[in-house]
Amino acid sequence: MSKIYIAPCTFIPRTPGELSMSKYDHIIVSDIGHGWSWGKNLSQQGQEGIFPKRYLGVYSNSGALSYRDALDEVASVCSRVDMFVATSVFLTSEDDKAFLLQRQTTLNSLGPLCYLTSACAGGIWDKCLNNFVAAFEMARVKVHEYLRCVENLKRLAGMLDSCVPKLTAELRKYPHVVPAILRNAECMQTTLKGIINTATVSFDSYKPGAGVAPRSFTSLSGSTFQTFTLDTAESSKDHAALALRLGRCRLPPVHLLLLSYPTLQGLTIITCLICCSLQFRSYTLSPHGPGDLNGSDFFNNLQSVLMQLLTTYTGLVPAVRTPPLSGRVSIVWISLLSIAGLVLNFAALGTFFHDNALAPLLGFFGNVVQTITVLQLGGTLSNGE
Repeated sequence: MSKIYIAPCTFIPRTPGELSMSKYDHIIVSDIGHGWSWGKNLSQQGQEGIFPKRYLGVYSNSGALSYRDALDEVASVCSRVDMFVATSVFLTSEDDKAFLLQRQTTLNSLGPLCYLTSACAGGIWDKCLNNFVAAFEMARVKVHEYLRCVENLKRLAGMLDSCVPKLTAELRKYPHVVPAILRNAECMQTTLKGIINTATVSFDSYKPGAGVAPRSFTSLSGSTFQTFTLDTAESSKDHAALALRLGRCRLPPVHLLLLSYPTLQGLTIITCLICCSLQFRSYTLSPHGPGDLNGSDFFNNLQSVLMQLLTTYTGLVPAVRTPPLSGRVSIVWISLLSIAGLVLNFAALGTFFHDNALAPLLGFFGNVVQTITVLQLGGTLSNGE
């Protein structure tokens, strides 16, 4: 991974000894009037050693130079630049937007141009620096690394395009598991395609006078603008991290695809209902005794296993977050129901050993309560609580 040092004017070391630059592969120097001039002067004085490989120019509006002067200065001073970043404050006029498009040739010879909008619209570093630093420090990727990630995503999507039909044909032999696997595969395929489309949108359609520039992270690659949805607001850190995670994502194991929550919930409810019917039948056949409960023992055990699986799996479902007030009430209600079901089943077990006729009836109500618990839990999850 490349190590990047971001140096706004207030944090720029005045001498090379103030910061061990050998730790960093790239340096971002910000602020046209101070930081950029400082970096330029070091280069002119032959102190390029402070920038071990390349350095990146980052501009804010707090400097004395205008955007056009800055571009001219970049073109005259820098020969190899990884990335330029400017805030949208420099693109407030139609002339500035037209000027940016006219300078494509010069900028292409230097490197990709990126500009931040959204939180940086005011150009005040103390308001947007945290977002900017977090995005770069968390992802630690440059534009060409991000593009490589997009290419990996394209290849993965292509593999899915070719694999999903084959997978569908193969799984027709197993009709009972097809829906769960296909839902997951198609969901992943759709998600990847959406990200790829977002990451590779052509910016050719942008024309001066089209209004405010999009809230995005824009790279000038070749003769085409490409827009990456790396917003400088809250989503920047998540999106940068997501790009890295997706670059090395793998299909989950088949057994996890099969263990879908609806399937587990359905099996649990069916098992609960079978237990209810068997125990109720046992009670009606033997109103003066415990009856023959052997037939329901297997289902009781199976139900316990499924309920435990359901509870464990619920804790792993990404949609289950800290619930709002209504969600907390639902969770309390579910907990009370679950406890009541356990108490009833334990009571049924205790009375059974004493040949009490209430045993099957208590077991029946215990299973009814647990069935209601499962239904309530499913409703809570489906509502996003």
